[in-house]
Amino acid sequence: MNRAAALPIAEEHEREGVDGYLQLNINGERFMNEDIPGQNIADQLSRVPVGPNPMSGADDLRSWQIFDAKWPTEIAKMPDGHGYVNHFVADDEVDAYATVLSGFGLGYTTKAMVEGTEGLIVADTIEDLAAQCNLPVEAVVASVNRYNELCAAGHDADFGKDPRRLFPVSEPPFYAYPFGSAGMLVLMGGLEVNKKLQPLNAEGAPIEGLYATGNVQGGRYLVEYPVTVAGISLGTALSFGRLAGMNAAGADVEAMSRA
Repeated sequence: MNRAAALPIAEEHEREGVDGYLQLNINGERFMNEDIPGQNIADQLSRVPVGPNPMSGADDLRSWQIFDAKWPTEIAKMPDGHGYVNHFVADDEVDAYATVLSGFGLGYTTKAMVEGTEGLIVADTIEDLAAQCNLPVEAVVASVNRYNELCAAGHDADFGKDPRRLFPVSEPPFYAYPFGSAGMLVLMGGLEVNKKLQPLNAEGAPIEGLYATGNVQGGRYLVEYPVTVAGISLGTALSFGRLAGMNAAGADVEAMSRA
């Protein structure tokens, strides 16, 4: 129920964001614990089978977020973070949230926002939902039934999802929205630097007179960007930027004294 500006996803998603609803791949199979941050969802999406993008028609990495009519009461139990939505605004309260909803609306959604999203599939039965998504109907029905069993048991024996977000897909209408191939919120590569923030050449020696920080500096996160720490990219850019400036200024002073 959020905009892609807050997600590591290339396309604009419907206003459910990365909330922990059931996810199925193009084979109609559940493939992950959905109660994870957006960056980790991006990691999982990099491993799903390739399938047709229902919006572009091209083949790419694709999954489907599945939820039901209970979503307005369920989102309050979602966590807070990049791409999550946990505030439902009822129709008779929209005017009171005009400023929030007219901006990015991060964390907030309405029925009109969700149901008016391009590409959203709505159906009164799971069979019809699967058919409209071009997914194998029997597989989807089996996956939903299994998931609902886990929800009823209060324990996700398949993927270990937090029981607070085990919401059965049981009350029509049913909804499905495609999750697309993922990107990154920040640069994960960049130039390798030493402790003075000097980029290193191919031999591992510092390049004198040159400094790198922020999104051009490599090695800040190594495996993935930790979205559970708000502002960490800005924080490292500020901190290392200051250090780079101090080192550069110190180097200039040393060079002038030698001259």
